[in-house]
Amino acid sequence: MIKLLYSLRQHLPQRKWNSGNGDRNSSNLAIGGTITGLTATGLVLQNNAGNDLTVASGATSFTFSTAIATGTAYAVTVKTQPTGLTCTVSSGTGTATANVTTPSITCAAVTFTIGGTITGLTATGLVLQNNAGNDLTVASGAASFTFSTAIAAGTAYAVTDEHTTNWIVLHDKWHRNCNCKCNKCNWHVAFQ
Repeated sequence: MIKLLYSLRQHLPQRKWNSGNGDRNSSNLAIGGTITGLTATGLVLQNNAGNDLTVASGATSFTFSTAIATGTAYAVTVKTQPTGLTCTVSSGTGTATANVTTPSITCAAVTFTIGGTITGLTATGLVLQNNAGNDLTVASGAASFTFSTAIAAGTAYAVTDEHTTNWIVLHDKWHRNCNCKCNKCNWHVAFQ
């Protein structure tokens, strides 16, 4: 009887625990997550400093092409920022014990504040505007100014004294400077 059982056991298929088909030693865990605010092209994500993933404008989710083994660390990072946006990663690191969906990519427009320096202001009453709004009252003797509302990269800006129609700066994407005179003061406008 023992010989018969031994003989049967040798001829039965053996279970393989390393098949990679979802059993005990699975190595097929996907790494992905969500994206908000991606309105431009050029975003490239990485997992563990590799497996580059180019993400299309308007995408709301992502999944890397290479799966990782259970118990392996993952680190989702931004390799290349999209045009005109800054994207940040939250919940991007951990150890995979199941498919990973917690990383979150949030993208927002790159913005700049508009401001500059003032010389020779000895009176009160100067009110500067950016793009015909965002009024900024400048105190007598002030040496600098910064508007409270930031603008998106590439957006036109126009700084004026609210009492004149003379534009001090028409627009500039980066940081060209303009020295202009207006009544009793000179100011220099540039990105800060």
